[in-house]
Amino acid sequence: MTTKTDDGVTEEPPDEILTEAIETVYGRDGTYGSPEDNFATIAGFWNEYLRAGGVEDPNLQPIDVAYMMILLKVSRASNGEYKRDNDVDIAGYAESAARIEAARYREKTLGELFG
Repeated sequence: MTTKTDDGVTEEPPDEILTEAIETVYGRDGTYGSPEDNFATIAGFWNEYLRAGGVEDPNLQPIDVAYMMILLKVSRASNGEYKRDNDVDIAGYAESAARIEAARYREKTLGELFG
């Protein structure tokens, strides 16, 4: 539910921001793949970019991508007027980080059980 304040600013309750972030993260699986897979691809590209720039052995992981994207959004949010989209994206990247960690935990646990 969107509301307007006395000064005409449109506001959305925080729970709608979280709902939108969840819908976005899970809605994009069909387009971009899971965050686990998509962020692994991004980490691979970033590692190659760093290698080409002279970094000897970069080792960015999917979780690093999630956290660095959060930092990008925090940087944007700190340098201008409020944009709701930054909060939605930060929440979405946090959910993606949680999914990446959950997948990593499942893989580790299965490896210990059946490895």
